[in-house]
Amino acid sequence: RRRSQRLRLLIAGHRAAAAARWLCDNRDPATPAPGGLSYVPDSARHSLPEPDVLSAAHEDVVREHIAEKIIASGGSIPFSEYMALALYAPGIGYYTAGSTKFGAVGDFITAPERGNLFAKVLARQCAAVLGETGGDIVEFGAGSGRLAAGVLAALEKRDALPETYRIVEVSADLRDRQRSLLTQRVPELVDRVRWEDTPPTSSWAGVAIGNEVLDALP
Repeated sequence: RRRSQRLRLLIAGHRAAAAARWLCDNRDPATPAPGGLSYVPDSARHSLPEPDVLSAAHEDVVREHIAEKIIASGGSIPFSEYMALALYAPGIGYYTAGSTKFGAVGDFITAPERGNLFAKVLARQCAAVLGETGGDIVEFGAGSGRLAAGVLAALEKRDALPETYRIVEVSADLRDRQRSLLTQRVPELVDRVRWEDTPPTSSWAGVAIGNEVLDALP
């Protein structure tokens, strides 16, 4: 069984390599590709919806800002800096420009925006871990704050609140939104929440939460 599995993997790898060679050597869509690969023209593969006028103007501002930084740095910057500029440059970055990002009227929806079920399930696991370790919960990038509010509310019912709920949040705009939502939904627990600029640098006990966000932290 293991030999047949390895053989299938080798065949799949050979087909993938053949397909890659075909893409390099023959871009003619009329020529059949090996392994059932479909040809997608560059024009179709790279096409994106056209932004509205305001979004297009904002794109230009961000592009010029990043270009200026690259020029000022002698022609290159680390990818982490590029990412920080695109996402968090004050007033113009994706997460700092003030527009709504989360929920039905935003750009994307994550599980906490759909209801409290995800937060309740996560809180149950947090309670089990905190029961063993004690300490804090550290959430990396709390988005709208809905997950934090849901987890705190569920942990309060379980009598399993952390010593501190720490939110690592780079965006000042999102901090304000999180604080507002938490004050509205769990006003009695806001005093347990602490916002931080960077991840913990010293050892700590508790739970780390990163819900679809670790890839958005430079």
